[in-house]
Amino acid sequence: MGIGEERFAVEVGIVREILDSRPIARLPNAPPFLCGVIDVRGCTVPVVDLRIKLGLAAVPATDDTRILVVDLPMGNRNLVIGMQVDRVIEVADFATESLETAPDIGVPWKSEYIQAIGRLHGNFVVIFDMQHLFGSGDMASLHPLPAQV
Repeated sequence: MGIGEERFAVEVGIVREILDSRPIARLPNAPPFLCGVIDVRGCTVPVVDLRIKLGLAAVPATDDTRILVVDLPMGNRNLVIGMQVDRVIEVADFATESLETAPDIGVPWKSEYIQAIGRLHGNFVVIFDMQHLFGSGDMASLHPLPAQV
């Protein structure tokens, strides 16, 4: 998948489907990275703007914008999350032995979102650690407990 000029990847096994961009129902008081929700075959799915989640500026959707719907095991539950990305490039295999860890730059930096770095067609591809990307406390708001009546 692409965000700006950068290339990112997730494990294909967690991808439920890839959708064209569509209207997203906004939610009041949602965190900035949460675009809102969409209907996917009768299920309400929260959609995260991956640009904002990664600290980048939001951009308007284009004809290339896609929503990756992923199944993400989190402890004793399974989250279904939509990730809005600028584009989907291709499905690719990365040989485990060719993957590298995040580079050591000598000072602490926010690299916990990076599982590995690979190369594809001469370009770097950052492979997300989905547990860290979506396991942070700010994601708890995506699947709140049912309201008590």
